Amino acid sequence: MNEVEFARADAPDHEILVTVPEEGLVVRGDRDRLVQVLSNLVSNALKVSVEGSVTVRLEQRDKEVVFAVIDSGPGIPDDARSRIFEPYWRAENATYKGTGLGLAIVRGIVEGHGGRVWIESTPGCGAAFLFSVPAA
Repeated sequence: MNEVEFARADAPDHEILVTVPEEGLVVRGDRDRLVQVLSNLVSNALKVSVEGSVTVRLEQRDKEVVFAVIDSGPGIPDDARSRIFEPYWRAENATYKGTGLGLAIVRGIVEGHGGRVWIESTPGCGAAFLFSVPAA
């Protein structure tokens, strides 16, 4: 695995670690839309992680490529997981501004590519937003 670590000028208290397989990965899809998905997820991860790290990890699983964006934020309560990808829905305790459209857009793009999107989280221990798209 190749790992790249960097910090964003507008988020100096955050470490961003990107991990990809050495052999690289090829997916079938619209590059710009998949970049939009990653951008939305990384932006959200930086917003909820007051400080700490955000990890972006890619791996091939069978005939799909799985992307994971993992934050060090507060995690997502179980009761919010079923609604988090709904348009205009925001958690009652959200501490940052937004329209509630970012994750709905993520779901629409991923599903439009024949993929799926899901969350793995333990409240108080951060969250991982994962999505898969078919490998080329």
